[in-house]
Amino acid sequence: TGYLATKEPATMKTRISQAIWQPADMSEIAMTAMPEADAKGSLLRLKIAGTDLDMAQSGNVWTDRLDIFLVERLLDGLHAKVTGERLGLRLRPSTYQRILHEGLNFDQRLKSKPKEGAVRVVIVDENSGRVGAVTIPAAALDVRPSPR
Repeated sequence: TGYLATKEPATMKTRISQAIWQPADMSEIAMTAMPEADAKGSLLRLKIAGTDLDMAQSGNVWTDRLDIFLVERLLDGLHAKVTGERLGLRLRPSTYQRILHEGLNFDQRLKSKPKEGAVRVVIVDENSGRVGAVTIPAAALDVRPSPR
């Protein structure tokens, strides 16, 4: 009791599918996702741990590609709407060092806010194959823009 063991998926497609649907968050890539609102609508402010990314040095820059998926999961646990974005990194050494210490900040706009269920953020580091995932309940997304 109190322990969950699963077999490691054989393909990246299976790993991503598992990251989308499993109830537990995945911590190979640490991140936070803070819901916010502004005049343009709702967004998630992501902070991704730079030390969990496998950035490779290529000449005088550090490179990596991250696939960032937003998954609107319905309460029934059977349906979801998935959108994705690829983030290419080409960092100068000073930026690379800053990201290692402070993390990588990335704002992800929400096209819509689910009224129930949850939004799951899944990040895949293409260099290493590491996956991180965090779930935000729909109720936590109901934030109002801060007055200016």
